[in-house]
Amino acid sequence: MTFFVIYFLSRNYITNIMSCFWDAISGSLNQEETKKLQLNSKPSNTELVRKLKQHSNVLEEANVIWQGKMLQPQLCKELKLWVDNYNVNGINNGHDTSSCDPFLVLLCHMLKWNIEFKYINANIRFECPDKKRTLRFGANSHHFYKR
Repeated sequence: MTFFVIYFLSRNYITNIMSCFWDAISGSLNQEETKKLQLNSKPSNTELVRKLKQHSNVLEEANVIWQGKMLQPQLCKELKLWVDNYNVNGINNGHDTSSCDPFLVLLCHMLKWNIEFKYINANIRFECPDKKRTLRFGANSHHFYKR
């Protein structure tokens, strides 16, 4: 019994730590954005990812400027494919955020966000020409957070 309790507690602890990407995104959504994504006011991370995956088709024509350059159509198709193949069941195992992360591109395009993402000492910008607001995130080799 002791083994089960320790295992359960450690798995629960790991789950909470490893969902930082989705926790930061979910915690950044305002009421208008949750309505646009057809989410309840406090969506679970699983619900959020499923809804984003349902909207992956908009990535094929994403109007996003990344690091000062408009995303090329071939890259947008690859980002869509990446989102389509994302394993929803693995969201509590961490998210390997990339410098041109498909979900950040999707959110930038859909919700009209500008995103300033600081990874250690690198500043990465996602820009939407008709932005509604700017969000700031940071990350290091093991944690993603809202700044």
